Amino acid sequence: MIRNLYTALLLCAMPLALFAAEDGNLFKNTDFSAGLSHWWSSFAANARDHGLTHRIEEGKLVLDIPEPTEGSIGNVLMGQGASLKAYEKFRLSYTITIDKPGVMRHVYQLSNNPWTALGLAENVPLQPGTHHLSAIFVSEYDKPELPAHFTFNLSKLKGRVVLSDFLVTEYNELPLAALNPAWQVFVDVQAPESYADQPVTLRSPTGAEVRPLAANLQDGVIDIRALNQGRFKERAAAVLYNDFTVAQAGGMTLGLAADWWMEVYCNGERVYDTLEKGNASQRFEPNDHVVTIAVKPGRNLVAIKVLSGSAGWKLLLGKPLPPIVYKPNDEWQPVDLSNIVISEGSALDFSALVPRPAGQLGRISINDAGDMVFAGAPQQSVRMQGFNGFPSSIWYQQDDAEFKLQVTAFAQAARRQGYSLFRVHGLLDKWLCQDATGDMAINPEKLDRWDYILAELKKEGIYAHIVIFSFGLYDDPKNAKQLFEDRNKHRLLLYFGGDWERTHFRYGAETILNHVNPYTGLAWKDDPLVAFLEFYNEQGSGFGVIHQVMRDDPDACALIEKRWHDWLVATYADGVPADLAAELAGTPLNQAPVPNFYRDKATPLGNAFGLFRSFITVDGADWCRQVVRDNGYQGLITQYNGSKRLGCSAARWQISQVIDLHAYYQHPRGGWGAPGCTVEQDSSLADAANYWRNTNAGRLSGRPFIVSEFNHCYWNPYQYEAGLVFPAYSALQGFSALQIHSGPIALSAAKSSINSFACAQSPVVRANEVLSTLLFLRGDVQKAPHLVELVVPEASLASNGLTHWAVSTEQSRLALLTGFSVAFPWAKRADGTSRGRAPDLQILPNDAAKVDDQDWFVNVIENPDGEFSLAQTVQVLRDKGILGQQNISDVDAGVFQSDTGEIVMRTQDQVLKVITPRTEAVAMEAGKSERVGRLQIRDLSVGATVAIASTSMTPLANADRMLFIFSTQTQNTNATFGHDGRMKIHSGTLPILLRTGTVRAHFTPAQKRPFALYALDFNGQRREQIPVEYQGDDLVIAVNNGALQHGPTTFFELVAE
Repeated sequence: MIRNLYTALLLCAMPLALFAAEDGNLFKNTDFSAGLSHWWSSFAANARDHGLTHRIEEGKLVLDIPEPTEGSIGNVLMGQGASLKAYEKFRLSYTITIDKPGVMRHVYQLSNNPWTALGLAENVPLQPGTHHLSAIFVSEYDKPELPAHFTFNLSKLKGRVVLSDFLVTEYNELPLAALNPAWQVFVDVQAPESYADQPVTLRSPTGAEVRPLAANLQDGVIDIRALNQGRFKERAAAVLYNDFTVAQAGGMTLGLAADWWMEVYCNGERVYDTLEKGNASQRFEPNDHVVTIAVKPGRNLVAIKVLSGSAGWKLLLGKPLPPIVYKPNDEWQPVDLSNIVISEGSALDFSALVPRPAGQLGRISINDAGDMVFAGAPQQSVRMQGFNGFPSSIWYQQDDAEFKLQVTAFAQAARRQGYSLFRVHGLLDKWLCQDATGDMAINPEKLDRWDYILAELKKEGIYAHIVIFSFGLYDDPKNAKQLFEDRNKHRLLLYFGGDWERTHFRYGAETILNHVNPYTGLAWKDDPLVAFLEFYNEQGSGFGVIHQVMRDDPDACALIEKRWHDWLVATYADGVPADLAAELAGTPLNQAPVPNFYRDKATPLGNAFGLFRSFITVDGADWCRQVVRDNGYQGLITQYNGSKRLGCSAARWQISQVIDLHAYYQHPRGGWGAPGCTVEQDSSLADAANYWRNTNAGRLSGRPFIVSEFNHCYWNPYQYEAGLVFPAYSALQGFSALQIHSGPIALSAAKSSINSFACAQSPVVRANEVLSTLLFLRGDVQKAPHLVELVVPEASLASNGLTHWAVSTEQSRLALLTGFSVAFPWAKRADGTSRGRAPDLQILPNDAAKVDDQDWFVNVIENPDGEFSLAQTVQVLRDKGILGQQNISDVDAGVFQSDTGEIVMRTQDQVLKVITPRTEAVAMEAGKSERVGRLQIRDLSVGATVAIASTSMTPLANADRMLFIFSTQTQNTNATFGHDGRMKIHSGTLPILLRTGTVRAHFTPAQKRPFALYALDFNGQRREQIPVEYQGDDLVIAVNNGALQHGPTTFFELVAE
């Protein structure tokens, strides 16, 4: 299936009626002159249940789709039967006009169960206006005995919807060779009034006549700058014409790129433009902009206006590469995930690492070294492996007895997977209020369900990380959609003391903390089950919309300005600094504008606002802290887990007993991973695991550090790297908890395809989490014995916009070598925290890194320039004995070895290996060999993580039972992406596919003895035996996971016989 993007939507650049006369429209009654004859629809049911209306106006179907006050209107569907030739190419197009944003979906599918898509299934996000939607696809209708049809799904549209011009035809694709090889190029001209004909002359900007120059594509490019003898200025216009003739009508697909803006016309009609954002990509390749034009029989004229960029002026034209479609084949094979609940006693059962019940050693607290401990065992530091997400299939179970049975099974399954911490995020403030009758009305029945969930988790040794505010905010459920849309506004206003936000927060905190759980006999506030209390998830995102909120909400604007002005007046009561006074130019402090802290961060007013943000952050958290303390909660508090700015770290130093940040590698841009989103395809090792480093750079001295959300997101092909990157380096730094996002525990994955954050149904993420259990939770990777501390002086935050910046990406690389933390010694520490261990070396923030805040994630942009010298600092580490003489680190070559010697990263080779007594592992590209320790990879046909680990505390050399892991890449069947894999076109369906390949590894046990190797099911049960043999003292493990009887797997068990 091929999809064309037009102004960021799936729109085709083809007039609608051109093919009907030539090839015939396969749809009937497209002008609705016979009403809905030949069409089927759900409109009657929608009208009866929800008041939907429809009518015919001037050959168009007009619907008014109401938005119900509660729940959903359900499925709003229409369609028409069609039997298309198998494996032929077709084009679907239609026009839609809407007055509210929404999503349109069109599918060609079987007409009966299982309703399989037959080559076309797309969701199209739409904004208000008129859109000409088109899709070119290959029909997969290869069973003509079964009926098939097109479905148009309007369920996610509201308001007035107008549909017309439905067309489906066989698609006649014309080659680019049909174009005239000679283009006529008008350079540096005024745009013509019409593009229907090629003019003899055009006018220059000064009014002079300009005649065209003839030019051919050179390697696919017309260099307009060269045609103009190198002269150009930004946004100068050139118009290029191509006059060509064809015998038959059809479509022609143009792969275009322009430096920098362009408009494309065909036969006088504008069909595409990049005027808003320019070319966007710096690649300048045919797949930058794929435009399909409608070509009529006879003469045709293509005209392209190109506006020059700041550094060049050119047009590129070529044949775009086709999209990537994943199908079951020898390389990508279906995975059997019918058994995913870990079997007791299997090689994947890690329940021995999770003591039960939770709370038996008292509350979690902080010792003098700044480590997380139990109050009853203050000398023993604690690590936890945790998770986000709870199966909605269990929550929505109607039968209470069955609900409780499934909760118990869930808790037991979580423990066997090694989990000991559940972050209750996105659930409490929403699910507690389900079926409630109004605002701030927690439903007792739903509260009882949460009581039972937490009590069963407690029995299994699993603690709770409670989040008071997520999205629901304890409001009336009918307001859920608006609350979600306004989420960042509410985050912002809780900082500033908004009445609505504080009233709801106080209600939620008072209600849940003082409630006594009947299954434990303890109030939530008193239960040592609660490890951490978090006020508001990712509250820092609120500052990203401050100007929008001030523009749209006068009351909020007044509140924000008052707090800002009050702070300015109080802070500069003894005099305004000269540079700030000069910028204000006579404007009183109580009238100073709120600066744009993205654009003006380094100005005096921008610096001041950064300090104010830190102040209001501390002030807002202090209010929340007082609320929970007044209600008797004495456990640990954590807050502000989104922003990685130094100013926010300074605030966390003062208010957070436990530091928490979120980290995602390749979080989808444009949303949560729906079609149209993009994910870069680079290895996380290429930039030295920057996503982990910039997270660790928020770790503060003298207190525990947790990561309550992280993931290496699908569909990045290097997802297997996360099984080593995150747990190994987090263990090196001594993190206290890692909590994957999201949903790694499920009782069944039979109906779940892969999405951006999928865990339970992802063979690769399951392997990553097993490695995390071994390297991090079990403690196979040693904590660094040394510490480098970045000390941030108070004066630094007040200059050069440093409050808005993150720790330098060069300085953060030190965390790949030894311990690394940040300190603000001039500021008051949060209660209950300590100075922590004495650092071996202290450094200052000579450099800084740009922060890229998104709604759902935060990136820190690589910035190697600055005064700080990583190479010189590494030499200091050697001189001080922090790095031993045998340490192979070479920062210029991108080689980093930890001070423990256990972790080696080679960024240029994209290799990461971990060598510990109980686990050895390597993440590497295909076609390479690598010695790890006792494990040596001799041959690898596909990029993967390969690991071997003792299943007990016995070292590998003498272990009788071991896990062997071969983790590659996963996809959905029919998942479709752009030619380079970046942009998702179609999410795909079940079954889930695992990339197959071969690995040949040698393992040297301490004593030569017989072993048996078994492929494992995902529940840990043995499937089939795989032969192994010795070559000398090496046990040869040769795995082809594409040749297994029961399908591919990531897990194998090696057992001494």
